[in-house]
Amino acid sequence: MIEGWYDAIVIGLGSMGSATCWRLAQSGARVLGIDRFEPPHRRGSHGGDSRIVRQAYFEHPDYVPLLRRAYRGWDELADISGCTLFERTGLLYFGPAEHLLIAGALESSRRYQVPVEKVSASEYPLFQVPSDYCCLLERDAGFVRPDLAIESMLNAARASGAELKSNEKVIAWNQVDGGMEVITEKGNYQARKLVIVSGAWGGQMIPQLKQHLQVTQQALVWVKPKNDRDVALGVLPCWTLADEKYPGIFYGFPALPPRRGGSGRGFKLAHHAPGLKVEDLDREDPALQETILDSIRDILSRYFPGRFENELILESCRYTNSPDGDFLVDYLDHFCRDVVFALGFSGHGFKFAPAIGEVLASMTLEGRVDDTVEFLSAKRLELGKIRGDFV
Repeated sequence: MIEGWYDAIVIGLGSMGSATCWRLAQSGARVLGIDRFEPPHRRGSHGGDSRIVRQAYFEHPDYVPLLRRAYRGWDELADISGCTLFERTGLLYFGPAEHLLIAGALESSRRYQVPVEKVSASEYPLFQVPSDYCCLLERDAGFVRPDLAIESMLNAARASGAELKSNEKVIAWNQVDGGMEVITEKGNYQARKLVIVSGAWGGQMIPQLKQHLQVTQQALVWVKPKNDRDVALGVLPCWTLADEKYPGIFYGFPALPPRRGGSGRGFKLAHHAPGLKVEDLDREDPALQETILDSIRDILSRYFPGRFENELILESCRYTNSPDGDFLVDYLDHFCRDVVFALGFSGHGFKFAPAIGEVLASMTLEGRVDDTVEFLSAKRLELGKIRGDFV
């Protein structure tokens, strides 16, 4: 059975899909969103209770204009939902001055006048960092709760008329006269335009991009503090830390109160670097646990000596990594701008969700690429213009 025509169909209702449905419906489009699971869920990249939001972007200054747009989007969504979504706790940066975490944050701050202060590590006695480490504070940074954010964006999309279908697996999609057709386990749907934001399943939806997308399993760890006040929300900022022994960075959050009853889980920290490669999207690799706990225990013993009990809660999420860690936002070749995709967010995309949704809605309805995402074009893969390895 073929359902009626839509202006756009969005495949994937995670962070970027929910934002895109919201922005499309907000623009007056007739939009259908489809997800194989019930979002928010633990099969994608948004699991784990919290995601850092920041503007002094060490990855590259090119992201800052898009981040400013995202900041406005988070505040707009909070007004719509009536929920506090973006907790501005501030964000600490610890590391050697020459490390990309520090040098990159300062460069983004300099180029776009993002307020960042040099502070003394002694002001934050929870952390025992080397005396030669640089310590920065970005006050207008913090975190969002991804589950609440996705729920809020989906509710905003529904309120503007979007039709959303969960627990419905997409089997195939193809071009038809006048637009696109999406075939699922439960029906066939047609639309003028198609948006693919299917996260870890992006390589299945767009096979020609599969070679450029590596899915990895990532660990998120919670530990019990000896003194709850040391890590309390309102006392401890979010933080990032570079350690030359490990690739990437470590990061963490103040302890969050439970969202729906129960007890809080404690102090969360994680390692931002590609984890174990996922060979089967329908299962998790138990080998991850001991691998990640070794590095987390090392970081806890060296930078937080004597501050935590040896009690651990471990969860996982997934990164879908591009070759250079930059996002892939573009039109799919050979479809006359009828197919838009946003993939490869490489573990640092959630904070951008309201802005990416706005960009994808514009690309879908207006047929043009916004200048804030031109540097994220997938054409760089074909042209060999990769900016560098993922940190």
